[in-house]
Amino acid sequence: MLYFKKFLFETLLLMILTLNVAKYGVQFITKAILLIGLRLQEWHFSFINLNKVAEFKRTTDNTALKFSEYLMLLLMVMVVLLILWFCIDLYTGQFKRDWKTGVLVKHMIRDVPQNNIQMVANEEKKANFWLRKSRISKHRKKLVLRIPCGMNEAVVKIMQQRCKEFLPSWLNTNFKTVNWQPVVVERKLFFTWIIVREK
Repeated sequence: MLYFKKFLFETLLLMILTLNVAKYGVQFITKAILLIGLRLQEWHFSFINLNKVAEFKRTTDNTALKFSEYLMLLLMVMVVLLILWFCIDLYTGQFKRDWKTGVLVKHMIRDVPQNNIQMVANEEKKANFWLRKSRISKHRKKLVLRIPCGMNEAVVKIMQQRCKEFLPSWLNTNFKTVNWQPVVVERKLFFTWIIVREK
């Protein structure tokens, strides 16, 4: 669940904003249209039919209200599913693994000095980007650390160097009861992964 926190936060925020727009924004707009219609009629614009404007306001408000009710229901279902997902992750230990992955990523991220050569700086930034997509999970009851590297060979080399400097000692410190295999590079189709598996 922690692994998808950014996506989940943005989705919930979008739903809440949409709910508020549907609930209050539409009412504000239709009320403004009605007030404009009243003002225009006061100025003797004969083509303004207030009955039609009022009917449009009622129809639009009712539609927005129904939409906001459905959206609220969807939001409640999503919150329940997130709580359930959180409980499952706690029970299986994935929440703790995602937390540790976050700690690992923070240690392996490197600051990119402004005086670096442009090409090297871009590759370092790409390495930082892919590192944030790393995850420790369980596959066939064994732990696996997967670090995506994209398709750039220079990024793969940067990632290998960072793993060589830091990864084995960090894994042994944070997973003391686990024996890890050596770091391997796996190329699948047009994508490269750095993978460390439990023995």
